[in-house]
Amino acid sequence: MKRNFRKPYRIKKKKSILKSRFFWLPVLIFTTVGGICYFIFFSSFFQIKEVKISGNQKIATNKLESLVQSQLTKKIALFPTKSIFLANLGKIQKMGQDNFPQIAKISFKKDFPDIILVNVEERNPVAVLTHTLNSSSTALFATTSAEVLEENFFIDKEGIVFEKVLDPDSNLLKIENQILPNKLRLGESVIEEPLVAKILNIESKLKNELEIKIDTVTIVSRKRLNVKAAEGWEVYFNPEGDMDWQITELTAVLENKIPPEKRKNLGYIDLRFEKIYIFPENYNK
Repeated sequence: MKRNFRKPYRIKKKKSILKSRFFWLPVLIFTTVGGICYFIFFSSFFQIKEVKISGNQKIATNKLESLVQSQLTKKIALFPTKSIFLANLGKIQKMGQDNFPQIAKISFKKDFPDIILVNVEERNPVAVLTHTLNSSSTALFATTSAEVLEENFFIDKEGIVFEKVLDPDSNLLKIENQILPNKLRLGESVIEEPLVAKILNIESKLKNELEIKIDTVTIVSRKRLNVKAAEGWEVYFNPEGDMDWQITELTAVLENKIPPEKRKNLGYIDLRFEKIYIFPENYNK
């Protein structure tokens, strides 16, 4: 009789999870990534230690630094960090321009591992804007003096109003814009940049070529610019017209018809139309 023998059943021992590569590989990856993240975001090596500011003259360095510092601290899982990698320079740049109207341009650079470089370009005044408030809006505070309703501001070549002036510099051109809203905000455009360029060109031509000092320029409308000479008479320009032609015509009129000794009683010269109008009319002879 033939007997069938079965091999005895062997129970396989389970491998310890600690010896499994599928356990240690994620642990290794997690540990490595965690170590890198800690080094980048929390180690003292990349913590911002200094903010260097350059280019500012009127704006106080401590005020700029205070604004920058206030935006550098972030939180990751409730833990504070000033890692240079997390500094949102775009946001800080916008805040700088919003809080300091005197700033024309501001740029930031990360100087690794722990320094923020800030370069400031301030606005330079090219004229003083004289702004007259409507008496109705200040009736509760105004007195009988008209001067109380007048404010002066510096404007730059871009037509941006950026600083209130208590004692206007007599060397700067004075501009009045009659088509502005009653209230102004520092940092906003009050005159279009091309118009500012035209006004400065008129001032330069009259001063250097005709030896005429301008007292005030008044923007009456988009098509009328009143330029008042220090002698008291005025010239009316059309800023939407050919300014070079108008200045050429003014030069011809002053040189041929109205030399300096005859300008005492001159009222105005109107250059806005094809025909030049002079008041009083006796100057046309």
